[in-house]
Order: sequence, then structure tokens, then C-alpha cells
Amino acid sequence: MRSGRNRQCGATLVSLMVGLVVSMVAVLGMLALYRTAVQVTSESTRYARVTGDRAAAIINAETLLQNAGYGIDGAVLASAVVLCDDISAGSNGYQPSSCTAAIVDQQQPVMIWRFATLAAPLGSGPAASRCEGLAIENGQLLYLHALPCASTTALPSWSHDDVSVLFATSGLAGGVFAGIELESEPCAAFGVGGTGTIMATLEAHHPITDDPEDYRPTDPATFRQFFSRTCLTNIGGS
Repeated sequence: MRSGRNRQCGATLVSLMVGLVVSMVAVLGMLALYRTAVQVTSESTRYARVTGDRAAAIINAETLLQNAGYGIDGAVLASAVVLCDDISAGSNGYQPSSCTAAIVDQQQPVMIWRFATLAAPLGSGPAASRCEGLAIENGQLLYLHALPCASTTALPSWSHDDVSVLFATSGLAGGVFAGIELESEPCAAFGVGGTGTIMATLEAHHPITDDPEDYRPTDPATFRQFFSRTCLTNIGGS
């Protein structure tokens, strides 16, 4: 005869519940990791877009700044360039305000310069004076297209069609252009050709956080500064 009881082996209810809890914790951990990875990827993409857009805007701005004083005999800073405190956008377009003859070591959001082009082909006509510029509005970098003007003391008004956005803010706090400043310094165009004594410096800010409350324009600890410097080879200093 067989002695003892027949015993059944298997999982108990407690062990099943423990296994279920462990599995849920593992799944939640994987979901949290996935969410973090998606968030980091999204932020990295936005930062990369800001970097690329800013680089393209700077290249365009540097090229445009080379026009300052071109074709004007004896062009000097005081008569060929103005700096403005503001630019206002209305229903009819854009109008710079509080503009004064440019001086060095003064940062402003708007810089407008004069240059001359040939009105007729092959140099057969008189030179036509035109004004164009760069403006910073709410962190965006704008290009004011070249329009006819007699001098920098009688600036034209730019319609909406006469203004292009070189850099548009992406919504990231701190991803903005901050100002334009002129400096007196011996320089060369693109560092290799032509000589000049005036440098135009564009200042841009790069975000270090996507929280708007963490960005303060007057606190360099809340952003990274970037500077683009262009030699104005056609402009004299006085």
C-alpha cells in the first residue's frame, strides 16, 4: 500500500499576484523610459532646427552687410549707416523709429545702410542710391529690402512685401536674435579679402531650456551667446 497523501504542485495565488506586480512595474518602467527618449529626441530636434536656422540667417546677414557703403565715394559711418531704437509693424508695413547716425559701441535692434547701384546696364547711367537693412523684432531677424532713398536721414517705409524673415523664432525660450552693434576695429572681409575699420556684430541667444520662465534676456546664465562679426569694407570710420 502507498503511504502519505498525494500532493499537487503548482503556482499559488500569492505567487501569481507577485509576478503580476513585478511585470507591471517592468512595463511602467519601460513606458517611462520610452517617454523620456521621445521627449529628449523632440527637444534635440527643436534645438538642432534653431541652430540650423540661425546659421542660415547669419550667412544671409553677413552677405547683405557687405553692401553697406558700396558704390558711394568716400562713404563714412555717420552718413551711410543709421541705427534705430525700434521698428513698428502696421497695416501698411514697417517703419523704423528713433533713428540716428550710427556710432560705434552702441547696440540697437535696427541697422539701415545706404549703397549705390547702376540705374542702367554697363555703367551707362547714373548711380541710384538705395537703402536696406536688418531689424530684430521680438527675436526674429528681418531683412528690409533695398528701396530708393536719397539719404539715411530720409528713410523710406517698407511694405510687408518689402520685408523678409531671415530667422523666425521657434517657440524655444532664448532662441532669438538680440541686437546689432558696430565696433571700430581693423578687419578684412570674411577674414581674407578687403580691408576696413568697422565691424558689425550680430548677437544671438541659444536656449538652454524649453521653459519660457527660465529665459531672462539680461541674465547670460539663462542662455548661450553667439556673435557673428562682419567687416564693412566700404565704410570709413568717421
